[in-house]
Amino acid sequence: ILYLVGDGSYGLIDWEPLSVHSMPLYDAVSLLVSAIPLLRGRRTDNWTAVDGFRTAFLGDGAWAYLFRSILSFAAKELGVPQQEVRDAFVFCLRERVSYYRERASTSMASVHEAFVRLAAEYYPANKEKPDLVRS
Repeated sequence: ILYLVGDGSYGLIDWEPLSVHSMPLYDAVSLLVSAIPLLRGRRTDNWTAVDGFRTAFLGDGAWAYLFRSILSFAAKELGVPQQEVRDAFVFCLRERVSYYRERASTSMASVHEAFVRLAAEYYPANKEKPDLVRS
C-alpha cells in the first residue's frame, strides 16, 4: 500500500504472504491496523494510534465505514460467520500484542493492549449483531 504522508513524502506498507496458521481474519485485521497511521493525514495535534483506532473501528464517520466494510467483506470471503467476527477481531488484536511482546517491542504491545481494551468495551460479547460487521 503506497500512501502520501502529511509532509508530502510517500509511505509504504509492504504486505507479506498470508499467515498460514493463524485465525482467518488475522491478516485482514493486521492490514487494517497497519493502515491506522494513514488516518492522521496532515494533522499536527497530539493525535495517537489509539485515536486512529477509535476513528477506524469505533467511530461513525467515513473511515469507520470503510474499515468495517473491509473487515466485513474479508469475513464473508473467508467464511467467518458474522456472529463470530467480534470475537475473532479481539482475538487477532490479542495475537498482535503477543507478536510485539515476543519481539520486545513494549511500546507497540502497549498500544495494541489499548486496542484490545477499547474493542472489548465497545463491542460487548453479548450483542447479537455487533456493529463491527456491516451487512
